[in-house]
Amino acid sequence: MSDPSVQTGFGCVWGIETQNLEVGFGILLPLDEDLMVTRDNEQAYNTVNGEVLAETFYRKQSVIRIRLYPGGSTMGNARSANQWQMEPGGELFLDDPDLAIWGWWVILELGKSRKFDSKAYWDLTLRRHGNNFVGGSNQRLSATVF
Repeated sequence: MSDPSVQTGFGCVWGIETQNLEVGFGILLPLDEDLMVTRDNEQAYNTVNGEVLAETFYRKQSVIRIRLYPGGSTMGNARSANQWQMEPGGELFLDDPDLAIWGWWVILELGKSRKFDSKAYWDLTLRRHGNNFVGGSNQRLSATVF
C-alpha cells in the first residue's frame, strides 16, 4: 500500500518564474506575485422591474502586486539594489513565461520595508491596460506618461 501523503501522477505549478530584476549593481529577487485582471462594466436594466438585461465590459486592465528583496553577489551590490530609484509612472519589464505577466508594466506604487531583525523588502504595484500598447502602433501606453 502506498504512503497516503505521496500523490503520483499529479502536477502543479510551483514557485515564481519571473526573472530577477537587475538594478544598480545588484538584483531584486521576486518572492510573491498577485495578479488581478479586471474590466470596467455597466449593466442595462429593465425599467419596469429592475431586472438586469445585459452587461457591457470594457477597458481591460491588469494589476500585479509583487514583493521582492534586494540582493547581490556582495553586500555592496545588495545595498546598491536597495538604493535604486523607481518612480510611479515609470515602466518596468517583467520577463516571465506566463504571458499574463510577461511584458511592460507601469509602476503605480513602490514601497520599501526594513526591520531590525529581517531583510529589506520592496513592494511594487504595477498596472497595464490591455496589452499596454497604443492601438495599431508599437508605442507603449506607459511611454506616454508625463
